[in-house]
Amino acid sequence: MLQYIGGQIGIGLDGNAMADDDDYFAEMRLALHIHRAPQIGARVPQPAEIFAMATTGGARILGQSEHLGQIRVGSLADLAVVDLTRCSWPYRAPEVDPIAFILQRARAGDVTDVLVDGCHVLAAGEPTRFDWKGLGNALGDEFRATPLNARGVSLVSELTPFLEAWYGKKRTNDYHQMIVFYPGM
Repeated sequence: MLQYIGGQIGIGLDGNAMADDDDYFAEMRLALHIHRAPQIGARVPQPAEIFAMATTGGARILGQSEHLGQIRVGSLADLAVVDLTRCSWPYRAPEVDPIAFILQRARAGDVTDVLVDGCHVLAAGEPTRFDWKGLGNALGDEFRATPLNARGVSLVSELTPFLEAWYGKKRTNDYHQMIVFYPGM
């Protein structure tokens, strides 16, 4: 397990992800790629380490490693089934590390089934505890029945020139970001 200055590292999805797609595979892929170094032989996280951060690492951070993050007797049986058909087409070399392959190629849409505490909550890509299509139709009807907020549209028009003036003055080199990866001891 990787350690960051003595602490545990976990990957989680809290609210909307960076791309607003709630794709946990994309978040793991970002964690894998963001630490790539330009030097040959530089120590970077490996796919198995990223996967561990996303499973057992998250469970440890929550203080729930006895019940979460592992497939074993006594754990809560939170599982996701991933259909690798799309990922594997047209070919996947058999010698490719399966964890690396999944991190590099899988997407949220490839998840077909999800079990939470042993209960099937997503089956064949459809929620089992509520009517997804019915909910979508009801929301669509509600949105269509809601009149346009003219005052809101007017306010956006009034504020837009000020926002454009403010953000137009910003230069990208005014900001610096450094992300540092520390391998475990």
